[in-house]
Amino acid sequence: MPTIEMTPEQLQELLARAVGAAVDKAVAAAKAMNPLEQKRYNEEVDMETRKAALREAVSRDKERTRNARRNCTHSRDNIGKYVAKGTGVWTTSGQLHADDTISLLCLRCQMTWVFKSAPWERELFHTGEHGLLGLTPPADDRLLNRDAA
Repeated sequence: MPTIEMTPEQLQELLARAVGAAVDKAVAAAKAMNPLEQKRYNEEVDMETRKAALREAVSRDKERTRNARRNCTHSRDNIGKYVAKGTGVWTTSGQLHADDTISLLCLRCQMTWVFKSAPWERELFHTGEHGLLGLTPPADDRLLNRDAA
């Protein structure tokens, strides 16, 4: 049987490498998640990914709504195409509330104006053929909801 000659330092280095590799494998195995922990971790990562996608979609939708409101003329021509503000038929409708306020809504961009009604507007609501359909939006100084201005 052949003999191997080593110095004590070489033997220590060889043993340290062998033990170090075994220790590294043991530490890696100890740190590894069990299947239940791995499943829970994957579910959390998936949930965070879905939340981020939802936040992005909501943000895009809010921006689209803001742009629609900003660019809407609240008016149309006889065939339904956009026209300059106030030059065609108003695309608004609304309702009269018991406290004599009116909620007026643009049917295109869903912008809402809430304002105190004038006597002629109340009369129009009660006697008009179409109620408040096509009512002109109020001046900004009449608004009760300042976010519409």
